[in-house]
Amino acid sequence: MLNPEEFLVFGVDVSKDELVLYDGSRHYRVKNERELKELSKLIRKRNGGDFGKVIISFEPTGGYSYHLLRFCSERKIKIMVVNPYKSSHFSKTQRPRGKNDEKDAVNLRKLVFVNPEEIREARIDERLEMLNSLITLYDKTEREITSWQRSLKHRQGYYSEEQAEEIEGIKKVIKVLRENRERILRKINEEIGKDEELRKKREVIRSMKGVGEIVSIVLLNFFLKYPEVSRTKITSLSGLDIVSSSSGRSIKKRGRISKMGNKLVRRKLFMSAMYLIQTEGRFRRFYEELRRRGKPKKVALTAIMRKVLVLTYSLYKNMSFYSESYNV
Repeated sequence: MLNPEEFLVFGVDVSKDELVLYDGSRHYRVKNERELKELSKLIRKRNGGDFGKVIISFEPTGGYSYHLLRFCSERKIKIMVVNPYKSSHFSKTQRPRGKNDEKDAVNLRKLVFVNPEEIREARIDERLEMLNSLITLYDKTEREITSWQRSLKHRQGYYSEEQAEEIEGIKKVIKVLRENRERILRKINEEIGKDEELRKKREVIRSMKGVGEIVSIVLLNFFLKYPEVSRTKITSLSGLDIVSSSSGRSIKKRGRISKMGNKLVRRKLFMSAMYLIQTEGRFRRFYEELRRRGKPKKVALTAIMRKVLVLTYSLYKNMSFYSESYNV
């Protein structure tokens, strides 16, 4: 059991501009900046700078939590990275109910003592950070292209001579964005190609039917973040886990996916699932069987997404290539 007297334990709510911390007695606010000088100063004041006796619990928030993760990694601070879905459910069991930065920090600290087995050493994987930044840039560029294409389609729908110059300008913007997207993709492939381990892992993921170039990159990045979790946990982290709501005999809502996970992974798996249900094979047969059993199209499609995720994660862990007979 974790001894609260032995460690300085912080629950930290992470936002873009600041970190809200709770140490068991009071709250602190520090700037969320690269060096986290204010946090370092706070720890030195609280325990003399013995970073090895500090535990920090926080939710992963993409780029916003990166400075905190690097800070902990460089100083050998132990961390507990809490799944937002788990944190949300835990908060509902606490009194008084409600949600704000201070309460979130309190609950994140409590989770350290509830699940001490989840405390680990903070490590920064430079390969993962490289992939993260490039994939984020690629996705942002792709979404900008889609936005400009919609704008172009809208203007072309009621074309007039006065708009000709504006339309040409939008076409040029789209062209530049597409060139940037291809340049980013080449960079991603170059970086993966430099690392033999990443290259092989990407190959086994891409051997999965329906998983193309971009999907394999996104899944590789996702699996690198969580290499040792179970199939149930990886499903939860993607936001494809099922949540249901029922109360007595009067209230029973239909199950739905939590969506408390990686949005980009879900978007790419959706594209893979759409491809698979249109081609002959086990996935189309599975989809058709679900439809025959009365499952709505959306539910059946989500089941395909989940199946692709679990299979590719198994390939990744076992370093095995996909075949039609492969199962988990």
